[in-house]
Amino acid sequence: MVESKRKIFLRQTTIKDFDSINSIVKKTYPNMTNYSHKALTAQLNHFPKGQFVVEYDKKVVGFCITFIISES
Repeated sequence: MVESKRKIFLRQTTIKDFDSINSIVKKTYPNMTNYSHKALTAQLNHFPKGQFVVEYDKKVVGFCITFIISES
């Protein structure tokens, strides 16, 4: 029998991750409104290099949403 190791990956977010992100939001912040797909798409379009998910055994288990603001 061959034992497989579980794998953790950090990668950039894709549109396919939006439902997983909102599933995590529901579990972590039960009183928070989910991110709309429109809002997540805007984040991804404006700053794609700042949006990440963490996968564990091919399942999204964490995420990071960042944005750029002007200095002023």
